[in-house]
Amino acid sequence: MYTIVFRTLLSYSLSIESYSVVWIYAAVYALVIFITAWNLGKADNLKSYIFDAGLKFHVVTFFFLGLISELWFVLGFAAANESIKVVHVT
Repeated sequence: MYTIVFRTLLSYSLSIESYSVVWIYAAVYALVIFITAWNLGKADNLKSYIFDAGLKFHVVTFFFLGLISELWFVLGFAAANESIKVVHVT
């Protein structure tokens, strides 16, 4: 859900050429993902000290960010001045 909201705000900001706001959205997105991972990690640590959900969370987050970003371009939701190359490099 976070990623879809982030991609929507990102594409909208790029389409109206409000580039300074993009950095704010990116920082807020990173902070929200960090807080979510922190809370999930603390909850998991209380349940089991052997199983580590941290790596799984980061891998799943990275996978879905890439998947949603690719679909964003395939479905035509990207702004005109966005480049698919940025998604591929990331």
